[in-house]
Amino acid sequence: MKKFLLFTFYLIIGLLVGGAAFFAFFFVRVKTVEIPDLQGLNYTEAVKTLNELGLEVRVQGSGTVRRSYPAAGTKVRKGREVILSCEGVKRLTVPDLVGVRYNTVIKILQEKGFHVRIVQMPFKGTDGRVMGLFPPPGSLIEENGEISVLIDSGDPLKGWEMR
Repeated sequence: MKKFLLFTFYLIIGLLVGGAAFFAFFFVRVKTVEIPDLQGLNYTEAVKTLNELGLEVRVQGSGTVRRSYPAAGTKVRKGREVILSCEGVKRLTVPDLVGVRYNTVIKILQEKGFHVRIVQMPFKGTDGRVMGLFPPPGSLIEENGEISVLIDSGDPLKGWEMR
């Protein structure tokens, strides 16, 4: 009798779990979208289109879209990352801006298409000037690449007078 009751209990649990799985599979659908054909579009237009569909985008290169992964016509879940491969990577030359005021340097670099990372260092001398750039001036880096700007933040001993 105990075995029969145990068998019946497990059977009922199995039917409930199976029924819930069946219901979830056939009646609760995950929202999906179809990847459009983006080949030949400018990458900024392609990114905008994919974002409007609720998809995340990673761009490799710049210019015109050559292909996407997943490919056009593929149905994917919203929130999925789509990788766009574009024609080529635009490379820019790092300008020589050592000695220029930092706010001017940041403006120039951002207008040229670089991401700017500021590193401040106390140094005896005039504060607010650029002491160095990395990668160094004359280097070629990808558009939207990062340039570290070393800024003189002023005299390290200022305010620490000996008595």
